[in-house]
Amino acid sequence: MSRARLLQAGVALVAALAAGCSDDSRSPVGVDLLPGGALGGELQIAVLRDVERAEDYAVFPAARGTADRLVTALQWPFEPGFESRALFRFSLASIDSLPDGIRITDSALHLAFGPAPEAPVTFRVHRVTSGWTEDAATWDRRDFGLPWAEPGGDFDPAPVAEFTIQPTAPDSADSSSMAGDSIRVPLPTSVIDAWLSGAASNDGLILVQVTPGAGVEFAARSAEGIANPLGPRLEVEVLLPDPGSPAFETRIPAAGDTFIAIDRGSFPPGGLTVSAGGETRRVFILPSLDSVPEGTTVVEAALIFSVDEARVASDSLRLFARSVLDEFRGEKTILSGGLGLGTLAAGTTPDSIVFKSTALTESVREWLRNPESNRGIVITVLDESTVFGGVSFFGPEGENAVRPRLRLVLIPPSTPGDSP
Repeated sequence: MSRARLLQAGVALVAALAAGCSDDSRSPVGVDLLPGGALGGELQIAVLRDVERAEDYAVFPAARGTADRLVTALQWPFEPGFESRALFRFSLASIDSLPDGIRITDSALHLAFGPAPEAPVTFRVHRVTSGWTEDAATWDRRDFGLPWAEPGGDFDPAPVAEFTIQPTAPDSADSSSMAGDSIRVPLPTSVIDAWLSGAASNDGLILVQVTPGAGVEFAARSAEGIANPLGPRLEVEVLLPDPGSPAFETRIPAAGDTFIAIDRGSFPPGGLTVSAGGETRRVFILPSLDSVPEGTTVVEAALIFSVDEARVASDSLRLFARSVLDEFRGEKTILSGGLGLGTLAAGTTPDSIVFKSTALTESVREWLRNPESNRGIVITVLDESTVFGGVSFFGPEGENAVRPRLRLVLIPPSTPGDSP
């Protein structure tokens, strides 16, 4: 049989062969896992466990400042678990420019959310007492190089408001979208008065969840950097000093918002951790292809990680394999196209996660043709800016059966006597 026809047959049968050999943990590097003589004995599965480099590293979820959601949580999905708080800041320049002697007669915080929670969730609203930036704020810091006095945000311990979001009634309209529902939270006018007079610094408000469990996804002020009309706003009713002037309401969209989160749980030490929500971590791996003979034809490639522990805080956690565009530089590494998706369901810890795609196969072929093009692969949580959860993989120092591995369905190099 010619090699061209053999390759066609290999592509047609590779899914079935790979499925039959999915448990590769007992197979040493390069061993032919097919039955003897299958397709002339040429189609093989090789499992490569050698890596030139493998490590996990922390990144700041920069996209959080432009995300379309503000996610809250408390001891989720179990204790110790994730906790997240939402921050809002409002500019009062439009009110401050009014004549002296105005009076604030009413004020409220307006929040849109969706979907509605499955059970009632109670929040407290506190006045923030330190400045912060949405592009840099985390659970531990309020800006680059500036920690909070207390992790989780600096705020007046006395709440200015408390409210509860109820589940959607069975006979109500669907609220699965971000526009599904909203709530108006009355605020003491003294909060606005203090900001206007300078008696208190206008550093915004923080939303602290009181009810343990999954929280609520609130609409953020922007989506992908575009102003969102559903974002948080401050509604202030103002009475001018002129006798007989009616009060009027001004609606002030948030000038900044974000959420800060922490994962109070922990992963086993020594592994490779991919996570988001609290600390955001990614995994970099640089597979070695030195054991693959020159002239090998790769029919299919799959990157496999054995799972040590998983923490999935929602229905599922999706992981994304991406190629490295240039050299690895930690947090500054530039990532290119996708090489496959892996999914973990809530409440489960699979033995392994497999990343497999045509793009990955094409990349491995290119690596074999041009070894300099092999700059490695990075595994991330698909939506690092708004998702909670993570997984710890066994690293290359683990036992042979659980090391990260590249599984190749291949055709060995041709030898003298092969038919043309």
